[in-house]
Amino acid sequence: MKMCKILILVNYIFCYPFGLIANVSFSGTDSLSKQVQALEQGEQVPDLKFISLVNAKKQSLKLSDFKGKLIILDFWATWCSSCVAALPKLNELQKKFQDKIQIIGVTDQKVELIETFYKQRVEIQNLNLVFPTETDDNVLANYFPHQTISHLVWISEDRKVIAITESNELTEENITKILERKVVNLKPKIDRNTRNDINIDEPFFLEKVAKPIYVNESVTDGGIRYKTIITKKVPGLTSIIKTFTGRVIATNTILENLFKSAYKYDNLASGEYLTPFPNNKLKWEVGINTFYDVPKENDLMQEFYAENQFCFELVFYDYYNGPKYDWTKLELNTIISNIMKKELQLWTGFYSAIIPREENTNVLKIKDKTKICSEEIYSKSENVPGNLGITLKDSRMLNLKKALWYSLQLDDPLIDETNYYGPINMRLDCKMTNFEEVQNALLKFGIELKKEKRIVPVLVVRSDVDF
Repeated sequence: MKMCKILILVNYIFCYPFGLIANVSFSGTDSLSKQVQALEQGEQVPDLKFISLVNAKKQSLKLSDFKGKLIILDFWATWCSSCVAALPKLNELQKKFQDKIQIIGVTDQKVELIETFYKQRVEIQNLNLVFPTETDDNVLANYFPHQTISHLVWISEDRKVIAITESNELTEENITKILERKVVNLKPKIDRNTRNDINIDEPFFLEKVAKPIYVNESVTDGGIRYKTIITKKVPGLTSIIKTFTGRVIATNTILENLFKSAYKYDNLASGEYLTPFPNNKLKWEVGINTFYDVPKENDLMQEFYAENQFCFELVFYDYYNGPKYDWTKLELNTIISNIMKKELQLWTGFYSAIIPREENTNVLKIKDKTKICSEEIYSKSENVPGNLGITLKDSRMLNLKKALWYSLQLDDPLIDETNYYGPINMRLDCKMTNFEEVQNALLKFGIELKKEKRIVPVLVVRSDVDF
């Protein structure tokens, strides 16, 4: 059977593995959205322009330049862990089908950031991406508005929308069926961006939109009544974790993130630079189980996380209808944290605790304090495009730690043992994604970065109570 060619435009949002805290892209909010009619399945797609492509032969191209191919649009950003985990799969599909398809990433992030990201994939994952990404986008998102990712738009060789789906529909089998003009049943994506049936600001909303898999009503030691509701993933709902005065809501997030949220106020620093709760402070030691058995293989892991997401709602009855407390005087953070820890254990059967452990760490030390402030005059603090350096003008140690954390994507905690609180004035002329180059650049300013063992507090989640 004759095979047609298809172009796949992938518009996806990258995040670091495996955060998955906010798999959401808000689109269609600028003035252009008033001029553009959102496209649906079966509708004709205009000759869209790509004007800021990364990893393409030309920076500017049109949809018609991919004539005769299947196009798949997949919206992405660098903070989306599931999207990053999907990159090897996308790459292999592009290589396999070659000129019959064209995968194109689309993101609203800046071109410099995406250029750096592409380079980092080679250095960090040994992954040479073969498909381009459109950056700084504020046009394509208006033609294909969405609230959550993944968000794939399948466009045929005659520029008609075949389907709009989530990433789990992007398979070799489905692509082959389309190329061979066979019937393919692509599951359409439900996106709450186009519906008004959910109001997450309304308490107990989860019970109205999904069937709970866990419900518990109880009272704290201080007499505050509460209700916990947990459901499976609600299709199309934004992925968030938010705390209000009277309730906590987490939507479409993975189990690891719920545990990290429960312990975010226990995340003891021990001299570290910390994001709200970094992945490298969580040790998942539940072993083989039937409740939440995460596969080791990367492609299976991505599919597992896509399917095994949950929504969690904790509501304090009395905030909405009951005895009037002075809620501002309550230690709500502690109360919420304790409730979440208890409810997660009751629901999952997993035990958790913050315990000190000897772990691999990255340690910053001062070798020569007199070198930290260079006498050279810099115009401003800035990152060199392509992640090829950084300038810190009259800055502080926290900003240096942030730069090291994000550019090196450290798998182990970053410990600050400099005891330095003065100004920093320096320029690191090096590839910021290369650990050894960063080490050498820091030594010029009297700072040592070494990999050493340290005792650090770690959140451990286990299937038994014996810690």
